[in-house]
Amino acid sequence: MASFTSSPTFQANETASNETLTTATLAGQPNASLAHPPNYMTFNNRGSTWKRADVVQSKPRFLRRLKYYVRVLDWLPNYSMKNFLYDTTAGCATACLSIPIALSYAQSFLNIPPIYGLMAAILPPIVYTFFSASPVLSVGPEAGVCLLIGENIHQRMLSGKHPPEYAILITGLITGLIGCVTLCAGIFRLGFLDSLVSPILLLGCILSVSTVILINQGVAILGLSVKPDEVSDIPINKLMYLLRNLKNAHPGTLVISISALLFLTTSRLTKKRFGRKHPVLGLFPDAVLLLITVSFLSKHFHWHKNYGVPILGQVGEEIVKPSLPLPDDRKLDFVKHSISTAVTCSFLAFVDTVIAAKAISLQTHDLVRSNRELVALGCANIVNSMFRGLPVVGGYLRSKNNIFSGARTQVSSVMCSLFVLMALLFFMSVFYYVPKCVMASMVVNVGISMFFDAFSGVFSLLRCRAYRDITIVVSIGLLTLLFGLETGIVLGIVVTTFQVVKHATASRILFLSGDEEEGDQCFDYSGNGPDVVDDDVSALEAAPSISANSQAQKLPQTLIVRIPEPLFFANTSQLEERLNRLEKFGHPRVHPSERPWRRERQLEAIVFDLVGVSYIDSSALISLHRIFESYIERDCKVLLTSVDPKVLNQFEQQGIIALIGGYSSVYRSVKDFISMTEHSNFV
Repeated sequence: MASFTSSPTFQANETASNETLTTATLAGQPNASLAHPPNYMTFNNRGSTWKRADVVQSKPRFLRRLKYYVRVLDWLPNYSMKNFLYDTTAGCATACLSIPIALSYAQSFLNIPPIYGLMAAILPPIVYTFFSASPVLSVGPEAGVCLLIGENIHQRMLSGKHPPEYAILITGLITGLIGCVTLCAGIFRLGFLDSLVSPILLLGCILSVSTVILINQGVAILGLSVKPDEVSDIPINKLMYLLRNLKNAHPGTLVISISALLFLTTSRLTKKRFGRKHPVLGLFPDAVLLLITVSFLSKHFHWHKNYGVPILGQVGEEIVKPSLPLPDDRKLDFVKHSISTAVTCSFLAFVDTVIAAKAISLQTHDLVRSNRELVALGCANIVNSMFRGLPVVGGYLRSKNNIFSGARTQVSSVMCSLFVLMALLFFMSVFYYVPKCVMASMVVNVGISMFFDAFSGVFSLLRCRAYRDITIVVSIGLLTLLFGLETGIVLGIVVTTFQVVKHATASRILFLSGDEEEGDQCFDYSGNGPDVVDDDVSALEAAPSISANSQAQKLPQTLIVRIPEPLFFANTSQLEERLNRLEKFGHPRVHPSERPWRRERQLEAIVFDLVGVSYIDSSALISLHRIFESYIERDCKVLLTSVDPKVLNQFEQQGIIALIGGYSSVYRSVKDFISMTEHSNFV
């Protein structure tokens, strides 16, 4: 039986500098000193560990840095007038889409004067272009965010906490809080969080939002006149109310709603089917045409006076003056009841904006900078809150229409805002006689489109037999129906966070055992790889630098542990647990209820191949010290290979190097360790 005290050591070359390491000597030497660690940066072949490149860091000048953050200073001086005609045309087309949406969302979701929807389409898009790095991304009110704010307003009105006239202030305050949250997220570089949003969560959110939209607009579509306290804010209760009152639907309102919905649905399906062959169809302003037509018919035939059809009324032709969206008294209580909704809306706004930017970038080949979009979105909504406008979000449909209309640069959004301003000042009287049910039909058309998109996604999951993902989507939808939209979205966030944490903390550490009785076995307890790699499968496929067939047989009573990832408190605790289970049961994934398995011969050595450990935290250092100490107390030699220089320095400061016997127990790689043990008569 070999003695590890005579294992080969790394010795410093006496004729060279102390920082240069010669090759390991084959003669057995005791650990002479702990003051000369092996300098791995001088090695050309250090396993599979990457070498760090020396990148020259140069601080940019102030103006160059300012152009990066305030993007208008970069694109405006380089703007070409050749693009002005395209941007103007695109701005006009996008305004035709934005005006009806802004009017309908303000009226249908929040029940506030429609002018506050238009205010969100005037100044915020201009502010957004100052900071955004996406040249053709168009921002404006979106259904999901407006729906959450509408629920918050309705709950506060029902509880009697605030009077109905506070609805405008609540909208402005939540808009400002959304701006503050997203601005802080961008400043603190939290844009990477968009990668944590799974498609399953998005699918669940789309399904929930579309379902609540269809239910909430039922009252306006059917023409029911109800008091605010007659209908519960819970979607399932509201759905039951609609079903019980179908017989009380207003005939004239119902006919107008169905006609408008059929027109919008036909136009949407036609654009979807033939829009690729005929891009000009995307420029067809179906919503504006519908509003002008029904406004003329409503005024000519006196729908409101003769048939009792509710109309939009005075929209307002004056720009709202800026002011803080706070009441005169109880300001703190007013803000407190808005925070939770604002945080949830910020999440939806961030997700919608980044997804829209990334989807558009596939067509424009522009680089998406999530942090810059967060800063731009935050600044736009903070300014927007001063005018009590609806929150603005980057929208895929609006941006896609902007591209189809010929948009080239950020000037298209500026022109869109100018066209909306002109419409507000000179053409709002056209919308006075528009029936409210038509505005609700426009919202329902969006909801139907979202619902079928979600249904298509669920059907794709069904074909893939992703039953767990389907369960998550359905659970989000059911919770939304039973408890409200905010509860369903929070559930989706919690589930996604749990999945990410579970995947991040799942250890990918490999074990290689060279037991003579059982043969060579490479265990992978990460749950992703094979349970056992036998003689006919090379362990190199699972753990590079380790060959199960030829090398492990030369290491009896030896366990090799390959750690291909940084160590922190979570995976280190799993390492300790799996090591104990491996020694006790013979496999790291045997159930603890099984009968313990005992080795006939004591484990002589354990080799930790730290080839992927580029970082280790304090908790992991303490845990490793405890693990190494327990093995040494059982007369089991602890060896290290492929140690990163920074990690090696941490080991020395923690006393781990001294614990394992000095640098004589540190090797360049597992391959070198095995070859050296052959020369030192290890077997």
